[in-house]
Amino acid sequence: MFRWGRQAAINERAKSLARMVMFICHNLRTKNYDEFVATFSNPAREPDASERQGGQLRFQMRFSATCWYDAVAEYPRTGGTPHFYIQGGGDDWGVFISGNAKANHGVTVDLNVPSGSHAGCDARAMARTLQGMRGWSRFSDLERALGFYCGVLGFVLMQRFDSSAAFVSAGGYHHHIGLNTWESQGGSPPPPGSTGLYHLAILYPTRAELADALRRLAAAGIALDGASDHGVSEALYLRDPEGNGVELYWDRPRDRWPRDPNGGVAMFTRRLDLGALLAEPQTA
Repeated sequence: MFRWGRQAAINERAKSLARMVMFICHNLRTKNYDEFVATFSNPAREPDASERQGGQLRFQMRFSATCWYDAVAEYPRTGGTPHFYIQGGGDDWGVFISGNAKANHGVTVDLNVPSGSHAGCDARAMARTLQGMRGWSRFSDLERALGFYCGVLGFVLMQRFDSSAAFVSAGGYHHHIGLNTWESQGGSPPPPGSTGLYHLAILYPTRAELADALRRLAAAGIALDGASDHGVSEALYLRDPEGNGVELYWDRPRDRWPRDPNGGVAMFTRRLDLGALLAEPQTA
């Protein structure tokens, strides 16, 4: 009886969430950014200057004290298709939903739980329930990657080619990272001990902005593989949803780089104090 009652509650929540997602899709198609903000921004949570510059709005949909969904909607300033990402919290933590303003684009949903973490108590049942709804489907590999690089790391989608490729950037450049499934759709990461790219490294302009990235990773439940002070830089190490290695770092000014007796660079690897990093003021 308890299990049936819980599933009945999940079914009702799924219906409410589906109606809200369809409402978001409709508004992305029919409203401009300012009109969308007026409709969806939470009280006392207007977008800040950086979000407005990027055409983003972050808002929350709360179903109960133990279940909520954090949403990010984006109107690309380069003229791309408006889109959104939604991540469950609390009981539904791990549910990840994506969609955009195209009328023929279905909504995708999957369970996105980092290695070593645990999904919310209702997350698996909620994901299965949503996947069974008309117009909803499982994530493609590309959707999962966009949810990480845009939804968590903060890159902006510049151009997309259906479900096969997307180009994301920071600062308005045409693209810093190209994502595609041309030869990897449904594939698995290379096994340990094989050749290939060890990781990609993303440079943040300041220590404070690296700290902001760490806060977003924590909010998304993404675990670190490591964190190091290299003397010349401070770095966070993790994996993207496809298992690719990612380094997030900032460079110390050159006059603070450690040097050997001959004046050469003397890099090292020491444990990074994450508490000290998080003490940096938030930039947004």
